Amino acid sequence: MIRVFEAARLIASKNLTVLDVRRFEDRQFREYCTPIVKRVCSSCLGTLNSSKMKCQGEGCELKDVVCEKGTNSEQTVIYSFSIRKQLERVLKNQIKEIIETHQYHHDLKANNLEHDDLSSVHKSRRYSENIESTAEFQEGILKLPVSLAYDGFRPSNLSKDEVTPLYLRVEGIRKIRKETEESVILCAVHSGPKGVSHKNADLFGNRLRNEVADIRNDNIIIFFDNKQWNIEIVVIMAMLDLKTTRIVIILLAATDVYQDVSLKMFLLCIVAYVDICYTIQSVHDIPSLKNIGEVLKMYIRRLHSDNCNYKSHLLIDHSVENILAYGNFSGTSTAPFEKCHRLISIGYNQYATSVNNMCKKFEIGNRKKSEVSQPRLSASRKFIENL
Repeated sequence: MIRVFEAARLIASKNLTVLDVRRFEDRQFREYCTPIVKRVCSSCLGTLNSSKMKCQGEGCELKDVVCEKGTNSEQTVIYSFSIRKQLERVLKNQIKEIIETHQYHHDLKANNLEHDDLSSVHKSRRYSENIESTAEFQEGILKLPVSLAYDGFRPSNLSKDEVTPLYLRVEGIRKIRKETEESVILCAVHSGPKGVSHKNADLFGNRLRNEVADIRNDNIIIFFDNKQWNIEIVVIMAMLDLKTTRIVIILLAATDVYQDVSLKMFLLCIVAYVDICYTIQSVHDIPSLKNIGEVLKMYIRRLHSDNCNYKSHLLIDHSVENILAYGNFSGTSTAPFEKCHRLISIGYNQYATSVNNMCKKFEIGNRKKSEVSQPRLSASRKFIENL
């Protein structure tokens, strides 16, 4: 309540209006992440120069059709954002723990010890393989492993739009910290009647690819404990939504859709297998996981080969190698990003809410959360004093 009165007093003293605040937010948003928008036809992916422009592509089923929100003729809009300042914000808050993580891996190498901790990505073998050398670390160089995630969702039950954010996350910190929304970097957002496909994937991820290369040549510089750290990022994985697969399997196994007892037992075995994949902590438990996998493959060969697909092949035949490389599944699922989905879609109206406003709310909100910890200065006060 005190902060509300403080904000009200500052607003009154400067004679600010709601329009002033919105203009400042717009300017702050542009300076912070430099949004670039690209509009394309949802059918032929031809470039459209404005929200009112009709597609003129020869042979396109939407040629000369008026683009209307909430219909199949709606334009596909792709917003891309600069990650540099977003990454600087995250690194300033997390640099101490990141340095400790890299020191942990260099100590293991110095003592010729194996990576037997499977509890998280930041202690994994794959993380260690992609960081800087010990000599580079001592010189203040950090090669920072990061992950990508994208997962389409509909902002409301009535929405016909599919919104697909592309997130980047720093992996060098504990799971409980990296899964907070202020630790997530928004790289791009795809919105339209259809989701991201191989046809428009380049439009979706091209700016991120270029900026990762730029950061490699022009490192991000962070000062910590009287030392300069030159930081580049290395993408080590893209995450899959395996938690959703697990929930679906549980629901199938719990229903009476399948009267075949052996099939229900098979599904329950898969549930147990995935649960172990999510919770395994040490390499000493890998033999047990392998044994369960062999039992599942025997079930498939003898009884349920018709129910085997590419996902089950990945799950049963490649889980062990992925866990040994990246740690258990809890650190490699897109499930934690669902909170970011909710934040992006708060107050969404498919006929009135623009992708720009959805992203601005998310970005500015995360920036304020990073500032709120500063002593004796609330985020509201700092925001208003900068107007």
